[in-house]
Amino acid sequence: DCREATIREVPADEPDAVSTGAWTVGWVGGPPATDDGRALWNAVLEAVAGAGGTLLAPDDVGGLDRCDAVIGRGDAGAAVEVVSATRVGALVLIDAAVGPDTLDDLAELDEVAVLTVVDPRRRDVIVGAAEGHLASRHVDSDIVLEEQEPEEVAALVVSWLRRRATSGIVTEEVSLRTPDGWLLGADLFRPAPASRTGSGWPAVVLMHSGRSDRVIFHRLGRLLATSGVVALALDWRGRGTSTNLGHFVGFTAAQQAAVRVDVTTAYDWLASLDGVDGQRLGVLGVAHGAGYGADGALCDPRTRAIAMLTAHYVADDAQREVLQSGRVAGLYVTCRPHPATTKVMQHLFELSAARGSRMLVYPEGVLGYQLFELHPDLEPTIATWFAEVMA
Repeated sequence: DCREATIREVPADEPDAVSTGAWTVGWVGGPPATDDGRALWNAVLEAVAGAGGTLLAPDDVGGLDRCDAVIGRGDAGAAVEVVSATRVGALVLIDAAVGPDTLDDLAELDEVAVLTVVDPRRRDVIVGAAEGHLASRHVDSDIVLEEQEPEEVAALVVSWLRRRATSGIVTEEVSLRTPDGWLLGADLFRPAPASRTGSGWPAVVLMHSGRSDRVIFHRLGRLLATSGVVALALDWRGRGTSTNLGHFVGFTAAQQAAVRVDVTTAYDWLASLDGVDGQRLGVLGVAHGAGYGADGALCDPRTRAIAMLTAHYVADDAQREVLQSGRVAGLYVTCRPHPATTKVMQHLFELSAARGSRMLVYPEGVLGYQLFELHPDLEPTIATWFAEVMA
């Protein structure tokens, strides 16, 4: 699908397993109303607690957005809707009816692992459940068709969740204030606390394009955290929720250039967090965001890595010197039908002397984050790359 050029690339070792720590599971489908339902609920409650987790009360809407996983029983659509609207990383469907609309929604959840558990005696749901399993595109999705007691179902579900869903990633919405008065909205993705070693985790600032906002980094942020890298997805000034002093569409050239301050602010904020190694920082930017990210980060001595997606960026003398020094690794992603951008990326790649620098060239004529949709493997590649070069 793409041609990859590398210079002294670090081999892609299989990542270490992440310790789980405490985890939370939500239950969607209403309070159990039958004897069978209550037996299953009690069995799951006991199994989750025994594994160091917490099972929320049925349909605890206020708590679902902080769950690591969701269990749905009855109507799969309600559970899928919750997962689509939150940052849940895993979904379990138990004897749940899967309708045609839900099939389409499941196919969109490519970052969510789905376990489907069906009693083969349930003829009313078995066909839809099987189709739902086939609709899921996640590599860890699985289906179990077997007649089991509630305790057996609970043990199966909890075992699967612990292996695949409970990374212990901590996500939260935060805000930062720049020295010149901008209030920046951001999403913070932190690795499982138990995975912390040595001086702490490296951290990366994610800079969206001029036509988007931080929401494009939801999957990448989680992947970075899973790989042991703290990620801060930023709405830079004038975009998304960061509009207290104006909108980017009306910026002058000088105001656009000042976006680099947001990167420095993010660096300082990340470096102040407990568990972050403030001397191992990096930035990823898309299109305009790549340029602003590079301007704010390349000459900062704390920067260890920079990734640029389809950016038409011209480095100045000081920035070129940094790349040639081998201190900062670079990842450059571009598309062949954009020759001007590809030429710029190629030039920066050739300047980058750091071990692990890479360049990816795709055949489609799209820009930036649109590549995430066409190539689901790109975001995991980026996350692994940052983890390796910043180790």
